[in-house]
Amino acid sequence: MSEDMSAKYQQHYTQILNGTLTDTILKSISLQANIKLANEIIAEQDETISGLKDEVEKLKDEKTLSENDRITTLESNLKTLTESNSRLSVEVNNVNRLKSELESLRSQAVNAETFRNELIKERESHQKTKDNYSSQIDELKKQIEILEAPPKKKKNVKSATKVVGETHQVEQQPNSDNTIRDGGSF
Repeated sequence: MSEDMSAKYQQHYTQILNGTLTDTILKSISLQANIKLANEIIAEQDETISGLKDEVEKLKDEKTLSENDRITTLESNLKTLTESNSRLSVEVNNVNRLKSELESLRSQAVNAETFRNELIKERESHQKTKDNYSSQIDELKKQIEILEAPPKKKKNVKSATKVVGETHQVEQQPNSDNTIRDGGSF
């Protein structure tokens, strides 16, 4: 049951991770488009501001009454455009901050994915070890049953498992490479 829960957890985790990565990529594209658009608007407004400043300077030189009104209007427009330019600069700074946060989230997502893959490998390794120990335990239980059986059954079991017993005896003998001449081994 815990394996089912673990598999469900991994499935949900992977779905959420994929959704988050998709969201971050879409946000990144949107933010980059907004930055480019804001930079173009700022450049256009800078040109407009420069043109208006030049025009204001020309009008100040002529100093006619109707032109003074126009100068006031142009100065008002210039002030409005300057304020708008300042707001756009603040927005560009916010977009750049969000972009850096997005890059940080991407990095964290990659790290989480790597960690998840390492956990999966580790779980598989533990499962192999568990299976190995389970098979060894099963073999030991069979040997215990044979040893605890009454003498009459032992004869029947020994004759049936004679080949198995010989195999175990061969495995228990010390390796001749490790035996020294006096009969001992290390």
